[in-house]
Amino acid sequence: MRGCLFGRIDLLEPPFDKTTRRSAQSHTVLIAHDTSELLFALHDELARENLSHLRANQQGFCGYASVK
Repeated sequence: MRGCLFGRIDLLEPPFDKTTRRSAQSHTVLIAHDTSELLFALHDELARENLSHLRANQQGFCGYASVK
């Protein structure tokens, strides 16, 4: 999004505001959580920078997402 006149916050703020307003009107709000492993095979001995060794011959990280 380089060179744009708006940023990520500009795109995300309206739906976040609407969700906050709808949630405030509800007695109960459910939030679904997910944890996913994102794995990348190691085809050579060179490890990728900033990734963990999660399994033999694989590096990756855990991604966490929540949906309200």
